[in-house]
Amino acid sequence: MADGWTDNSHRSLINFMVDCPKGVCFVKSNDVSDVVKDVGTLLKMFEEVALWIGPNSIVHFVSNNGSNYKVAGRMLSEKYLSITWSPCVAHSINLVLKDIAEMDHIVYLVRRASEGWKEIVRPSVTCFATTFIAMRSLHEHKHDLQAMVTNKSFVDSRYAKRYVYDDMYRAKNAIKKLFKNKKRLYKLYTQIINLRWDRMLHRDIHVVAYYMNHAFKYDETSFCVKPEVMSGFLDTINSKASAFNLNKTRLMEESRLYSNREESFSHGLALETAKTTRPSF
Repeated sequence: MADGWTDNSHRSLINFMVDCPKGVCFVKSNDVSDVVKDVGTLLKMFEEVALWIGPNSIVHFVSNNGSNYKVAGRMLSEKYLSITWSPCVAHSINLVLKDIAEMDHIVYLVRRASEGWKEIVRPSVTCFATTFIAMRSLHEHKHDLQAMVTNKSFVDSRYAKRYVYDDMYRAKNAIKKLFKNKKRLYKLYTQIINLRWDRMLHRDIHVVAYYMNHAFKYDETSFCVKPEVMSGFLDTINSKASAFNLNKTRLMEESRLYSNREESFSHGLALETAKTTRPSF
């Protein structure tokens, strides 16, 4: 992970960290104040860290959403096929909230609700989420404003955690349910999510993490069966098998056993603990 931020002295810094099953490990921090706009220098920094760790040991590289970071991240993944790059999920979702907060009727409701009331707006960990925390506060204190607050299942959804595809899928379904599946009402919100999702977050690696998590795959009542799920899974098998010189036929056979719950995947213990154990990939 390349976490870009600005300190109290207004320096642009990048913290490089590694997230693995054993936890998060800090690698190094670079002052990029003079080179933050230089794609070539950013790429050199990214590559230096990747080579120190070992490209074949890196599955997923996440960076800031800045345009130069995006270009450098893509160039890194093109040079090292074992590495998949994607932008920061938290920032991408923050931009979704920003787009929704700027909708005319949301602006109007927040302005009306704030007139003459106290302790409504509280600072949030993400600036654009403040509007929605304020609205939730109103909901908790004024029953007549329930209509302006998002459904609790949506507020509590597991954003920015490990399974991005499942979170986005559930969030859109929650919005549709909130508006009683009336397309003319929910379309404005789902269009914003889809636009950010398609432009920034839609990566095969998120689809694969979703597909290969048996807690999702074996839940026939809620698993997403859109063609993009299988397509993303197959594209990843094809690209990673080439990068690591793996037998594609064997990988496809293994994936068939997994999908159909055959052999060891059909064992009672495996099925019983599917929703309580973390995938080991």
